[in-house]
Amino acid sequence: MVGTQKKGVDVVVAFVLAFVLGGCDPTSAPSSDHFEAWVRENGGDVKDLNGAILKDGYALIHRAAQEGRVDMLGWLKDRGADVNAKTNSGWTPMHSAARGGRVEVMKWLKEQGADVSAKNDDGKTPMFPAANGGHVEAMRWLKEQGVDVNARSNDGLALMHFAAIHGRVEVMKWLKEQGVDINAKDHKGRTPLAVAGSDEAKEWLQANEAE
Repeated sequence: MVGTQKKGVDVVVAFVLAFVLGGCDPTSAPSSDHFEAWVRENGGDVKDLNGAILKDGYALIHRAAQEGRVDMLGWLKDRGADVNAKTNSGWTPMHSAARGGRVEVMKWLKEQGADVSAKNDDGKTPMFPAANGGHVEAMRWLKEQGVDVNARSNDGLALMHFAAIHGRVEVMKWLKEQGVDINAKDHKGRTPLAVAGSDEAKEWLQANEAE
């Protein structure tokens, strides 16, 4: 009787630890119906999980990456979804995750073989959407993986340009710390100051002797 009680206590303890440490009920993993419902809600077809769901060619795996849905990404990959799938403009799931600042998703994608330095049709690596979104942590992680902070888009725009355009002062500060030129010029001769999209961005650039 005592042994049975002890066994029962052990089971309860294990259950509680799994709940606390894992953040979920270990006995209630999402069902396939749960994932299929998400696919339909996002306009996808469960019979064509690699199919485009948006006019610009986004696939379900891009949507899951941007939303931070590692569970959905795993489910899609198990059913043939490509972690390096490209949209009509060359956007990959890594770009989507970077755009949303989803560092954990970016790490998962890399573990699954995703290219951290993939370029879209405009020549932009995932570092660019991360900069646009103001996601310094995502940019820091990408740099640690070897992604170039001095990369340029096909039209010569640097990351500092994009940070300035979107008024991402924290990104500009971080880029300057990495040695990025705040006076870099694009193919039209424009500097970040010339394209700055907010007064705050302009003020910071001017305070740092931008031209």
